[in-house]
Amino acid sequence: MHTLSRRVVVPHGPGRAAVVGFLTYVHPSLPHLLWRQGWEVADDIHDDFVDRLSVDNGRTWQPPVTAIRNYPIPGGLMVHTENAALYVPQRNRLLTFTNMSCQPLNKEGFQLGHGYQLRIVVSAPDHYLTTPPFLSTFDKPQGLCISFCHPLLDRRGRILVPVQWQSPDPDGALARMGIRVNPATGLTLDYGCSALLIGEFASDDVVHWTVSQPVPLAPGLSSRGLYEGAVAELPDGRLALILRGANHLWPERPGCKYLSFSRDAGLTWSSAQPLHCDDGSLIESSSTGSAFLRDRRNGQLYWIGNLCIDGRRPYSWGSNMPRSPIVIARVREDDCTIVRSSIAVIDRAAPHEHPDTQMSNFKVYQDRLTHEAVIYLPRYGERGYNGLDWLLADHYEYRVHLD
Repeated sequence: MHTLSRRVVVPHGPGRAAVVGFLTYVHPSLPHLLWRQGWEVADDIHDDFVDRLSVDNGRTWQPPVTAIRNYPIPGGLMVHTENAALYVPQRNRLLTFTNMSCQPLNKEGFQLGHGYQLRIVVSAPDHYLTTPPFLSTFDKPQGLCISFCHPLLDRRGRILVPVQWQSPDPDGALARMGIRVNPATGLTLDYGCSALLIGEFASDDVVHWTVSQPVPLAPGLSSRGLYEGAVAELPDGRLALILRGANHLWPERPGCKYLSFSRDAGLTWSSAQPLHCDDGSLIESSSTGSAFLRDRRNGQLYWIGNLCIDGRRPYSWGSNMPRSPIVIARVREDDCTIVRSSIAVIDRAAPHEHPDTQMSNFKVYQDRLTHEAVIYLPRYGERGYNGLDWLLADHYEYRVHLD
């Protein structure tokens, strides 16, 4: 694999970065693309999402249409933090997923502990902006949400959506003071639980939803639990999840991605274990999301994400850095390991850029005509971190040749 091109698709705005909500085809055979693009206006708070349609495979785009905006409610602001989409060609149905959270009226960025609702729309592609949404917390005290989500349609025609929720405080309250350590457990109060939201069609416009059991995690592996799952269906029928962990409270321990399997169609999961390469080695990784991509031509499964191959171990609060380079690699599917010899760098921070330039918050699809992997992402921090300079991030398109 190798990167064919990199270009800016949306320059940064004044004090805000363009972000990608989703990219998906919305026709069973024609190259009709839908692109949701918004703006990061504060840390993990997005606004002013617009949708663009292309009927020529992304060469030109129709005028943008307003999709989602934040709005005031008593005591705060209803904000949106993530988007995802899945097109089901067999039914000609588009499903969109959006996080909603009530936040205080400030510009300090997302604050933990303010409950989520997940907003789901199921409709024909030409009615998704006018179809009433389904809103739910799915009976989680903190609410259930998506983060860095790439939904999947499995062989049974079910919708598989990686989801997560924050554990309650020991007294049952919600953690409202940021990422704090619980002295009783030595873990963070925002300790994450990850699972699948499984949707089954009752009719073209009605989907019944089930939340799987969370992925088990042994004590002492990840100080923040598990977040941001990437799901794949393997040839033998198992499902695999690769998840984001953290080692920031125990920097002497490896920081890495975690892997879990399901043998019962996603209802229960094996205990998460560190993700290894096919030669048995472990490559450390910052606490970041990742994605699978299966080649439509030959079925080859690829993994895209951040790996610490440039000599820097995971660091910073939450072990969120480094987020450079971003890589792509083939996956060996019998044990869902990364084929080490196939790891290829898509992009990394240039010598003149801040070493903490981020290449992590991406969405990916495979071009129907060229068969290239197409990745959209903002390069946070490319102009440094002085004050809010990290928001002066342009929005890029990468095209990657798949072997």
